[in-house]
Amino acid sequence: MLIFEKSRPGRGCDLLPECDVEVTLPQEKDKREKKLHLPELSEIELSRHYTELAKKSHGVNPGSAAISSLIFSWHSISSSSNTT
Repeated sequence: MLIFEKSRPGRGCDLLPECDVEVTLPQEKDKREKKLHLPELSEIELSRHYTELAKKSHGVNPGSAAISSLIFSWHSISSSSNTT
């Protein structure tokens, strides 16, 4: 599911503290013509979305027990073949 499909109006994510310095806005000529189209998600929804993407992109099961046993087996076989 795309992040924009999870978006709901009014949801927000305030990760930054309030600004404690003077705010300087851009000049009229530098302002955007259209408002940015950004998804409206809570912090937890945003975190879950990118965590799920990371799981999908690695292509390996999250459990490492199978990988560890394969590596151990390979080392056992290769070390026993070097002893002759």
